[in-house]
Amino acid sequence: MTRNEQGYEKTLTLKVSAEEHRKIKLLATEAGVTIKEFLFRLIDEKYPNWRHKEKQ
Repeated sequence: MTRNEQGYEKTLTLKVSAEEHRKIKLLATEAGVTIKEFLFRLIDEKYPNWRHKEKQ
């Protein structure tokens, strides 16, 4: 797989209903961020330093 300029190698796809997507998008918009940034912030709150933990 070709790397883009950020170095990403994977794509994550989540199947959600149209209503779930609308609600998540609304929450992200109210927070002034993208859906991706919104979800990453939630993960960061629940699992601090998850990006920096050693691989097992």
